[in-house]
Amino acid sequence: MANLSVSLGDLNFKNPIFASAGDPTLSAKLATKSIEAGVGAVVVKTCSVHEEEYVVTRATRGFPDRYVERGNYMNLSPGIAFKTPEEEAEIIQSIKPIAKKESCVVIGSIGAPARAFNEWESMAKIVEQAGADAIEIMMCCPVPQVPGLGAEGATEENLRDILKAISKVVKIPLIMKTSETHPLFLRQLAKGVTDGGALAWHVQGHSDMPVIDVNTGETILPPGAGWGRPQRGIGVQACLVSSGFSTVPLLSTGGVYDWRSVVERLMAGATMVGIHSEITYKGFKILPKIIKELEQFLDQKGYSGVQDIIGKAVPCTAPEWKQNWYVSHAVPKEKVEIVVNEKKCNGCESCLGCIFDAIEVDESTKKAKVILEDCERCGRCVSLCPRDAISIRLL
Repeated sequence: MANLSVSLGDLNFKNPIFASAGDPTLSAKLATKSIEAGVGAVVVKTCSVHEEEYVVTRATRGFPDRYVERGNYMNLSPGIAFKTPEEEAEIIQSIKPIAKKESCVVIGSIGAPARAFNEWESMAKIVEQAGADAIEIMMCCPVPQVPGLGAEGATEENLRDILKAISKVVKIPLIMKTSETHPLFLRQLAKGVTDGGALAWHVQGHSDMPVIDVNTGETILPPGAGWGRPQRGIGVQACLVSSGFSTVPLLSTGGVYDWRSVVERLMAGATMVGIHSEITYKGFKILPKIIKELEQFLDQKGYSGVQDIIGKAVPCTAPEWKQNWYVSHAVPKEKVEIVVNEKKCNGCESCLGCIFDAIEVDESTKKAKVILEDCERCGRCVSLCPRDAISIRLL
């Protein structure tokens, strides 16, 4: 069986999956469910000393996933509300025994305006004293109620100075969390994280994805307040790019929902992969399923463990790799073949949307038939077929 364990410095994790700060760790009860589901770590919901952040935000006017990605585009939820430092300490103290029993790492999370060093230091000490194994520094997500809190304050200088200030008052390792995704800024943040001495960098894949209520002309959610599967590609890209800049290990979240997206993020350079929105939609039962399927994938592919795939895709970000890819795919259509497997095809007509009129259902066989003289070999029919009955290959 493949070895799922990974390490960040002196912290050892039984597997690379963690429950990200929010609804799945909002209370001791929920955090315990995450732990019992088998994750390698839990990040307790972020605490703050600002009362305006304690208000529970609920969707009272509409649900964006009913108009776009139904059932996987997270609404504003109780998990958005911050905890008081004392409440977070109580959660950590409560879950620590079960976490120890289940070999699960407990990570506290703190948030403050970027230059409010007294707030960072006092909360860090409370979290450490409560028994946290590490502290995540929340410099991500839009937090408009408090100027300078969250992504607004994420600069190279601020990240470095916050890390240095906190490291003077606590001994447990620090993880910096950001949500910037543009390569220009990621390069700068990577330097701040490294110079500040962080154990790891949590790169959250997040981009504003507003949904407009066409009846009122207003956005159903404020820009920046949507998470879930639609963030998958953004998360992969942010992780890949950051892997090229960072000299410290990465954690990655944003759009992770199954074993494949976990593997994808590991190959993009992450050592730990966090899940949040999918848990809120499907429940804690998805976690042991994802962990089991991750192990099965590694076994089937002959990998000895998770370490074999971490960063496997990072070389694909090199300019020469991209150039070679375009050259190798720039071929005349005569060198590409589209084939229909009649044993698999059931004549469902899912492929008949071809704009080149290059595919039809044969009247005698009731199977899909490719008209090669009209076919541009774009492969869209391959993608559309629900039975994998159509294939494309280079001759």
